[in-house]
Amino acid sequence: MFVKPLTKYYKNTEEWYLVYQLSEIYRIDGYVRHRNIVVLDQLKELNSADEIKLLGKRIEEMITYGTDIILSENTLLKGGQYLPDWYTFLVLKAL
Repeated sequence: MFVKPLTKYYKNTEEWYLVYQLSEIYRIDGYVRHRNIVVLDQLKELNSADEIKLLGKRIEEMITYGTDIILSENTLLKGGQYLPDWYTFLVLKAL
């Protein structure tokens, strides 16, 4: 899974916005296809492309390992790690 940018036009404000959507890649008869899972909106809280990639990776891990998608800071993840520690691990691993 990955997070990809999508430009969207809002008729009410007559402006273009950059929104993001979670997508997955799969193959049918040797052809690569993209399946859009959910639109994540503008993601203004994330400051860099690396943070957006980490979000996509984290959502995929949560789905794969069965962890709830909505978490708080005090949520204990499988393996005994708290969410902030896990996010820091992912950031350091990506560098």
